[in-house]
Amino acid sequence: MFLLVLLSLAMGFFLIAVLGFAKPSRPAVEREGRRPDAASGFAHLTMADFERLCLALVEEMGLVVSSYVRNGPRELEIAAVNPQPITGGDFVVHCTHPEDGFVGAARVNILRDQVKGEQAAKGIFITTGFFAEETSKVAEGPPLELINAKRLRDLMRDYRIAV
Repeated sequence: MFLLVLLSLAMGFFLIAVLGFAKPSRPAVEREGRRPDAASGFAHLTMADFERLCLALVEEMGLVVSSYVRNGPRELEIAAVNPQPITGGDFVVHCTHPEDGFVGAARVNILRDQVKGEQAAKGIFITTGFFAEETSKVAEGPPLELINAKRLRDLMRDYRIAV
């Protein structure tokens, strides 16, 4: 009996150690260009320009915009659908043009909760700024894609979108 308890304890500690090394599912965060001192080149955009940019990018990515609404002076929320039969579904896209250049984990959590609540296939967060370091520690949940200023610039070049 004592040997069985000792073996169970050893097995438990082993499993805890193995789980400690496993990486949970986290949002796709760009490791490069997270600092606002890396000039994003988007400071000149008006909100109308940013809105056109986000809508054009979402459509170029193959999504069909079903509705959009401004949630604040520098925020836009887009509801879109991916029409692909297997990989498709509803997408929730949050776009922000932050004055301070940072998007914190709380904003990403709001998107995660909305995607979960609406049972959407995926959430996308587009910003002309950079995600704060703690966004890489956002809890597990539905698939999220985080697009910072550097990646946004690359996508604009790839899809030939000019503002």
